[in-house]
Amino acid sequence: MKWWKVKFTYSVELGASLAYKGHFKRTGDLNIHNIYLDEIDHRDTLIMYIVANHHDPSKLLEVIFRVIGTTVGFLCKIMPIFLLDKVASLLEIFAIYSYYDLAKEFPEYSDIFIEMAETEERHREYFSRV
Repeated sequence: MKWWKVKFTYSVELGASLAYKGHFKRTGDLNIHNIYLDEIDHRDTLIMYIVANHHDPSKLLEVIFRVIGTTVGFLCKIMPIFLLDKVASLLEIFAIYSYYDLAKEFPEYSDIFIEMAETEERHREYFSRV
């Protein structure tokens, strides 16, 4: 069960990266592009742990979050920017919780998961300011 959380978070990061790609295309805000790159980096880190522990990502979760991320990325074309920022801020709260939860669940990786949670916290702070 605990590896399911890592796989879930890995797939959520796919959705987030696709959504931020659309958000960046809409705004041209380089801070959002950097957030997009952070989400890609988080996926790269998570897949390293998944594979090193003889697991595979969930194909179902990947499909689900690809659809969600693509849909949100498309909606970025028509949603008011203040609403994009508000939704991003709220979703970052979920990411922060997820990484702190993973840090508790996987003490051997807690340092990296805490670092990822802190990165997500910086993202939330950014979207709370704009």
